Amino acid sequence: MFNGIYRAEYGFLFIRVIVLGFRPAGVRRMANTETLLELVFNNTAPSESIPPAEEVANVLRNAPVDNSTDSLQFDATTIVVERVVTTTTTIAPTTAQPPTTTAQPTATTAQPPATTAQPPPNQTPTTAAVALANVRIGFRSVRDTFTADLLNSSSAAFQDRATTITSALEPLFRRAFGSFTSLQVATFSQGSIITTMDAKFSSAPPSEQIARVLTDAAGTITAFDIETNSITVNGIATGGVSSGMNKSSVFIISSMALLSWLLVSS
Repeated sequence: MFNGIYRAEYGFLFIRVIVLGFRPAGVRRMANTETLLELVFNNTAPSESIPPAEEVANVLRNAPVDNSTDSLQFDATTIVVERVVTTTTTIAPTTAQPPTTTAQPTATTAQPPATTAQPPPNQTPTTAAVALANVRIGFRSVRDTFTADLLNSSSAAFQDRATTITSALEPLFRRAFGSFTSLQVATFSQGSIITTMDAKFSSAPPSEQIARVLTDAAGTITAFDIETNSITVNGIATGGVSSGMNKSSVFIISSMALLSWLLVSS
């Protein structure tokens, strides 16, 4: 539903909506659900063409949705922009070590004592700042059962599963890409369990190659399963992608809406 709203507004500039998770929204007579969404835009377009966050929220607020007939109802007054995600990583400071050299004396009958060249005083540590490319990767595990504590990143269930996944996949990414630096699980969501991860590279490889690592891993990993046709890279399914769209970098806007579900009788 939301894909249609934003595609009508922004055309090919808009890529897709990703549902990150659901949470209960207060105690009321009619149960409401709070939904956290990511809106992914094509960042290969000129920066001035990427819409401001508040404009993105207003598009949804003003969308022509008939709440009397649509099976998915949402309260437009509850829509807020939560954050705009950017990724820049600073490498820890490193101290350049001055070389210590020994001056060799000229050979004479009387050998002068060897002297050691002193390093320049007040050597200052240097910090190198490097912008890493962040690639968001998703996949579904159909053999496992989702539990509510996986929504809490501080829970033991979340941390245990995240450690299992990164321990299995990090060596594969490191072996496949010299530019790979780290992998971190961002969220788990229901259906059966959908894993969303952030992989960081000094230079991002093509999306097809990133997806291939997960596809190959699906046949060898036993600690969890990977449904290969569910793999996404930067919000784009790895199969049947239109020309070049899966190679674009993305600009991610997180928005939040309160939704209530209505069962419509036939």
